[in-house]
Amino acid sequence: MYKHFCEVSRTFEVFDFADFRHTLLGIAPSLTTPTLTKTNPDTQIYYKVVQSRVEVYDVVSRSLAGNPNFAELPHGCRIGPVWNLLWTWGRPNIDYSKLFVWQKVNHFPDSKFLYVKRPPGSRRSQMVESFRVIPETFVLPRDYCEFIEAYTNHRDLSLPETMWILKPVCLSRGRGISVISDLSEVNYTEPTIIQK
Repeated sequence: MYKHFCEVSRTFEVFDFADFRHTLLGIAPSLTTPTLTKTNPDTQIYYKVVQSRVEVYDVVSRSLAGNPNFAELPHGCRIGPVWNLLWTWGRPNIDYSKLFVWQKVNHFPDSKFLYVKRPPGSRRSQMVESFRVIPETFVLPRDYCEFIEAYTNHRDLSLPETMWILKPVCLSRGRGISVISDLSEVNYTEPTIIQK
């Protein structure tokens, strides 16, 4: 198997990261038609799913099962870094600097501050100020006064109705998320992230 993998890796030229970035960010579109450029159409791309969560394994496996370009590596084998794609629920225990150019992982190093719904730390605040990529964000009830001020400013500027997204801190995978436009719809009883 390792010999075959080495042959595959030599023929593997380009994995279109743009088609795959949505999945890496957690949106999980179907991967049944990825854009691949290979010199040999008979080669396969090997993926490994760390099975710490059955539901994650099922989603990733089903998404890739219909594509003949992808083959799952057997579980429990100590075969080393012979995969093209590693999918894990949590942060993988790997050294990113030792990955080959043809290896992709569904986690970026040191990016937890981008997706964890907890009070923004200094690094996240610096990113927001430097790149303006993250919308106005408040943690309720802690940032109640700042949120009310921002909400009022948007209303005073006669902007079109501003929508806010509420995300309960204690829930994940889209549970409890709501979109609001009026202050009466905000729940202040539990820790919540609210973004413009």
